[in-house]
Amino acid sequence: MFFQNKPKQITPFRINYGFVHSYVPMDSDPLVQFAVTFSNRDDVDLSEVDVIVHICLVLDISGSMNKTDKYPLLLQAIPSIIDSLSDNDWLSIILFSTRSELIWSNDIGSSRTRKQEVIERIEQSGVKFEQTYLSQGLRLAINEIKYFSQYYPDAVNRLYILTDGQLHDADICYEFNPELRNLNLEINSYGFGQDFAEETMRQIMDGCSG
Repeated sequence: MFFQNKPKQITPFRINYGFVHSYVPMDSDPLVQFAVTFSNRDDVDLSEVDVIVHICLVLDISGSMNKTDKYPLLLQAIPSIIDSLSDNDWLSIILFSTRSELIWSNDIGSSRTRKQEVIERIEQSGVKFEQTYLSQGLRLAINEIKYFSQYYPDAVNRLYILTDGQLHDADICYEFNPELRNLNLEINSYGFGQDFAEETMRQIMDGCSG
């Protein structure tokens, strides 16, 4: 079942509070002050506390990526990305070309022993090496992040878009901007080559963190 093994959700601190003045007459200043302090809990092992990070990769595998200095490098980067994350983190991978496909969504602990399977799913994808349409990939990414956040509302969501060319559906992609801003996520875009549509990506991500 998806998201079945949830990590421990632990609050590692204690909230302490008290009134600044122990007694305030009813007819005095209506602003009553109290102090709030935070302290570590003695009954919690802080090594058990994890901030879960959800990495959602949206990868361009259109025809222009089918070059020796692009596509093989993309495949080589996948194991490094997996190794850089913690076991409790989550990795989602979406491929886009003329069509889009979610090919991986799993925790890093499981992904770490299945790196070759991740690469094989990219290699075997039926959406490879066509034209550059990002909008379907963005929709899949937004849905994936929303779904993940239902299970892990305190997780940090990070969306990374890698593309190398001009988008054929930029106007449609711009329409996702309000939804992206409302997701409270970090979004970054990386370009491959000189044809990277930097200004287009800026408009898609306008107002987002990242």
